[in-house]
Amino acid sequence: MSKDKLTMKQERFCKEYHRNGGIGGPAARATGTPTGSADQVAAKWLRMVKVQREIARLRSSAEISEDKLWKKAIERVQGAIEKGSHYEALTAVDKLAKILGKYAPEQQIITMRSQAMDEIIPYVISTAREVFGDEGADKLTAALQRKQIGDGR
Repeated sequence: MSKDKLTMKQERFCKEYHRNGGIGGPAARATGTPTGSADQVAAKWLRMVKVQREIARLRSSAEISEDKLWKKAIERVQGAIEKGSHYEALTAVDKLAKILGKYAPEQQIITMRSQAMDEIIPYVISTAREVFGDEGADKLTAALQRKQIGDGR
């Protein structure tokens, strides 16, 4: 086998390492490595350039830029506004906020969610203005204001 080619176990390790957020021991165990030596095997593989390259390749292929996510969400928001579905528009903004980690999980207090939405809304509106012009941004602003009044904020 070529020095630059990964073994099947190393390939699996890279995928598991990427999937689990970069934890070596569990990734090595997923390849069949015994628990007692998993950390040592993971450390050994992580020092290999070919393993590092594969992990970097997996990360770069999985990345979706924040700007692309915002633009996709803005398009969805605009489409919902054009259909007259302000609830759908707000849901799109809300889901994007969750994806980007802009506010805490549901178990935490609601005011944190409101604060995060207050941080996100100006950015969403300015992006909507860039993508769809003043009219689209004004419609979005009006829909968001109606929603905030309805929430009692």
